[in-house]
Amino acid sequence: MKLDTCDLLFDIELAGQGPLPAFPGTTLRGAFGFALKNIVCHMSHRKCDACLLRMRCAYPVVFEGIPPADRRIMRKYPNVPQPFVLLVDQTPPPSPDSARTLAFGIRLFGPAVDLYPFIAYAVIRMAQQGLGRDRIPGCVRRISDGRGTIYRDGDEGLQPPAGRVLNIEDRIWPASRIRLSTVTPLRLRVDGHQTARPAFADLFRAVLRRVRILNEFYGREPLTAETGPLFDELAASRTVEDAFVPRTIPRFSSRQQARMDIGGLTGYIIVELPEGHLRNWLEAAEILHIGKAASFGLGRIKCEELP
Repeated sequence: MKLDTCDLLFDIELAGQGPLPAFPGTTLRGAFGFALKNIVCHMSHRKCDACLLRMRCAYPVVFEGIPPADRRIMRKYPNVPQPFVLLVDQTPPPSPDSARTLAFGIRLFGPAVDLYPFIAYAVIRMAQQGLGRDRIPGCVRRISDGRGTIYRDGDEGLQPPAGRVLNIEDRIWPASRIRLSTVTPLRLRVDGHQTARPAFADLFRAVLRRVRILNEFYGREPLTAETGPLFDELAASRTVEDAFVPRTIPRFSSRQQARMDIGGLTGYIIVELPEGHLRNWLEAAEILHIGKAASFGLGRIKCEELP
């Protein structure tokens, strides 16, 4: 497995008053997609599925999840997961009386990495056009790649972001106790239903699925890591403690013109792992997110070793 990835981290100064949602991922994803399409699409019909450029245009490549004609998996789905996730917090936004700033990131995968100038400019335009129900105008003051500044307001150009290649290491970890916690709400389906209390096995299967899918559509080479022994390690693991609570996140779908909820779970699970390779996959999942609606910023997890 070799999956190219990079981060674009934005600091936005808001110039107006008005509420922003406690979980900004729903607002940011819709506004970002709208701005990206506006800056790259010049077709009067505005329909990606009827456009000859759809396999090379930045908007459908990044935002629509258009599947390749020769795909081997997810054949029943009209779209595949998009090559990006939002990096957002689930803490409440600043109050109207406090300093009006907004910080978030977009993590890009595979072909989306090379399209970073379009993504950066779309966010700049998105801020100018206004965010939230009241269209609060803003200005992108700074863009970072997580290592250094690649743009400041007023710069004439954008420096290339530092990237990395995600690979599943072959490191053997000693037996340990880890806490797997949600940074943002997790939407996980088990046996076709949204689960309210996922077992560690459910979480790890979601990790495997996420890694396989993103590598299949956006990786440089096939996934060769052996997964069979992982299930022996999974069977030998032991859950010590877990605590999950549901959280409802309202959103408005511009595509369906309807309000809907995309709630998920927040909490943690503490697990004793045997010696082996499981931690390598969990660390990859920290970068990729897991579960549904990852492009909204959901499913962001953190793996910590406990004493």
